[in-house]
Formats: sequence, C-alpha cells, structure tokens
Amino acid sequence: MLSFALVTSNTCLANPLKSRLVIYFETATESAMPATLEIDALILEAESGDVPLQPLRRELDTAGLSGAQYLFVDQPVAAGHYDRLRLRLSGITTHVGQAAVRPDPPEDGVEVELDLEIPAGECAFLILRWRPRIPEEEGPHVPDISAHVPSVPPLGSLVFVTNEDSDTVAVIEQQSGRVVDCILVGDRPRDIIYSPQDRLLFVALAGDDAVAVVEAASRRLLRTVSLRFGDEPSRLLLVSEESRLYALGRGSDAIVVLSTPGLQIVGRIPVSPGPRSLTRDERTGYLYIACELAGEVIVYDPSRAATVTSLAVDSTPTELAFDATTRRLIVASGMRRRILTVDVESGEITTQLNLCAHAEGVVFSTVSRRLYAAVGQCRQLAILQPAAGMEIRSIELPDEPGRIALSADRRLVLATLPGANRLAICNLTGARVETVVETGRKPYAAIAP
Repeated sequence: MLSFALVTSNTCLANPLKSRLVIYFETATESAMPATLEIDALILEAESGDVPLQPLRRELDTAGLSGAQYLFVDQPVAAGHYDRLRLRLSGITTHVGQAAVRPDPPEDGVEVELDLEIPAGECAFLILRWRPRIPEEEGPHVPDISAHVPSVPPLGSLVFVTNEDSDTVAVIEQQSGRVVDCILVGDRPRDIIYSPQDRLLFVALAGDDAVAVVEAASRRLLRTVSLRFGDEPSRLLLVSEESRLYALGRGSDAIVVLSTPGLQIVGRIPVSPGPRSLTRDERTGYLYIACELAGEVIVYDPSRAATVTSLAVDSTPTELAFDATTRRLIVASGMRRRILTVDVESGEITTQLNLCAHAEGVVFSTVSRRLYAAVGQCRQLAILQPAAGMEIRSIELPDEPGRIALSADRRLVLATLPGANRLAICNLTGARVETVVETGRKPYAAIAP
C-alpha cells in the first residue's frame, strides 16, 4: 500500500457552492523504461461514501509522459474529507530487456492514503508521479505511484491561464513549462489582466457576469464583483494612472467602468452591437472599441464621457492593437482575413496585410515594433511589421490558436490553443515553439506578470 499525507493547495477559493479537484500525472525524466498503465476506474474514497472520478486519459504510457505532464482529473467534487485515492487497473505492460511483459494488476487496485480536506469553494491540486520498474517474478505488480504538491516559484516566473470550461486559472512555471497550481475563480473565466501597482489579477467571468479579484503573490481569490445580468464580460483593459478597469460586455453591448483596486462600478458606456475587443491611445486617453456586428470601431473619450467618432474601417473588425509611435490603429478583420493599419487622425487605411485565415488574437510589441497575430485555421503565429506592410516569418503551432500575449520581457509569446486544451509558449528569438502545456478545459487567455 502506498500512503502519504496530502497537504492541499490553499489558493483556490471561489463560488462557495463549488469545489474542484485537479490532478496531473507525470513520470520522472530519468525513467526510460517502456511501460503502460490501463485505467479501469479512479475512485476518491471517504467514510461518507466513494466518489467516482472521470480520468481524462484511460491509458498512461512512459513514452508520452517522460518529462511531461498529463492533465489526469479536472472536475467538480463535493466538499468534505477524503481518505484514499484508488486506481483500478485493467492492464499493465512493462518490459524486461526487449520483451514486453503483462503482469497481473493488483486485485484491489493501487491505493493511496489521503488526509484530504476540501472545504466548500476551494480546490485541491496535486501531481501523481509514476516511477516504472521491473515487475516482481511472483504476485501482482503494484506500480510505484506517489503524490506531490509542488512548491510555487515567485510571481515573476509564473504564467496564468484562464480555462473557460474548467472555471479555473492554471498557474504555470514559465521556465519548466509545468503546471504548479490552480485557482478556482468562477464560471467561464475569459480575459485576465495584471495590475503591477496593486499586485492583483483581475479575471472576467462571463458565466457569472462578474469580475474576480485575485491576490497575485498568494494566488488567493479576494472577492468577486457582480456586474449586470447578461453583461458576459470577455475583455478587460486596465488604466492604472486613472485607477480604472474597463470590462467589455459582449452580452450587453456595453463597456462597464470600474474603479480600482476596490472595483466599484462608476459608469457604463453603451456601444454598437457585437463589441469584440478594445485598446487605448495613451497620449489622448481615447478608447477604441471594435464592434464586429456593426462593422465599425468606436472612438470614445472617457474624460468627456462622449463618443468622438466611429471608424468604418472594415465590415467585421475583431482584434485591435495600438502603435503609439506612429499613432496607427491596428485592426484585424474577421471576414476578410487581413490586418489593417489606420491613421487615427484621418481615419484612412495606410497599409493592408493579407493573412491565410482570420486573426484570433493580436499583440503589438513597442520594443521590436512587430505585430504578432494568431492565425487560427492556418495554425500559425504570424510575425508582421505593420509599418512596412510585410510579414517577416511565421511559427507553426500544434493546433489552432486563440488569444495571445507577450511575456514581460517581450521574449515569449503565449498562445492559447482552446481546441487542444493547451498553451503554446513560443520563443521569439529562435522563432519556435518552446513548450506546450496542458492547462485545463478551453484555455481562453494568458498573462505573464
């Protein structure tokens, strides 16, 4: 019997009606022995009754696991005390030399003693480590599996990823590309933004019509601020010098204005149908809001609480970025598969860049003066130079990308892969995918404070 005392992560606080269990599976990097475990059932045991878990993989093999992580369990569980985790195996394959051996699995499964208390509204995060070994000559083979709750490195080395269908924010160590914690924040988390002044993370909760506030260093949920029913916030824009947070409500065609860090609602800005994204001109303070269904970009002056003008730049504007040096607005077109740069003074289109598919996300680097575009159907990260109207190169991605973000040092691009439940960390110096991380169900946005 394998036993250990489990110390759960104390960072996942959210809706008091929910709790969650997240388990990753991995093997030691030094293990080269080919082996496979076939999972028949996974059970969380307690005196009050057993809870069947739904493993996301039924077969675990060292070839795929070596040096990597598999997301093994990601589901809501009832709050309470749990004593054991039991893995029932339908088959085991190991190797002696070049010969494959299928020893009998233990009849009662692999049992792990737990001392696991999950209060209401919290989540437990742990890693199961499997160290394959040659089976004994007689008797059933009991795989060597242990559990581990990793330590979390300092804030500056972390990446945070919202998982829309898991209700969580995954916490990733940037250097190793491994998930080290999770934060349970609320229903359908989408955008995430960091305030370095207040050392807070703000998370848009589309399903709760709310914004969650997380203390970044401790990864502790502080509070959840409700917006109007049906707002469905999906994008956030923080203006630190004005102590304002703008939440784009896709469901209500409005921008909700909140004061920071207390998040008091101080206003609402009605916009045209289909608001998709927003950006800001720091010199004038103007907000630019792409309204996809209306086919226009609204220019709004918060100081006067008035719309200045609208730019009819494309039939379906979706993603926006702003080049403060040239004072050009960068607009991604959803229907026409192109990137436009627009002179904000005259409203004239100055350059056009055609893409192989529409851009799901864009981000502009003020250092390299390059635009990075996540091109969905082509599975590419396009590297563009808008001022010259040219594409420099592209990085092939393992799946269709969604939202993207730059790391704080501008060396990496973080590209969510919603259909694959992963995050691709792209090295811009070498123009390659450096790491691919399983984050949770349907990752939406990422940030590296």
